[in-house]
Amino acid sequence: MQDISLLYGLGIKFVLVPGKHVHVDKLLAEKGREPKYVGRYRITDPDSLKAMVDLAERIRLMIEAKLSPGPSLCGIRRHREKRRLHSNVSVASGNFLAAKERGVVEGIHYEATGEVQKVDVHRIR
Repeated sequence: MQDISLLYGLGIKFVLVPGKHVHVDKLLAEKGREPKYVGRYRITDPDSLKAMVDLAERIRLMIEAKLSPGPSLCGIRRHREKRRLHSNVSVASGNFLAAKERGVVEGIHYEATGEVQKVDVHRIR
């Protein structure tokens, strides 16, 4: 996170998209549930969806908490003032994607699994 904050301070803009499928599978296994995949797609049943939503919220809060203080630049000060080299990283989260349920494909119902239809680039910028 310190590297990300430092890059932001250097003027580099980026979007973080944390992956969570491995963690969702682990949460399901802890509950005695086996994740279901067909090819590269997960069958998102209600248990999987709840695990994804809970995990996404925890990850978002962790990322925001770690980025909000800015980097730890111990010995670096601008003009010998007691300020950070740059301001804190701006963090925004939201629904920047439009997706459509995958539905039934070749007789397999993918339940809540969707496919991205549109990315709202304007709002992300």
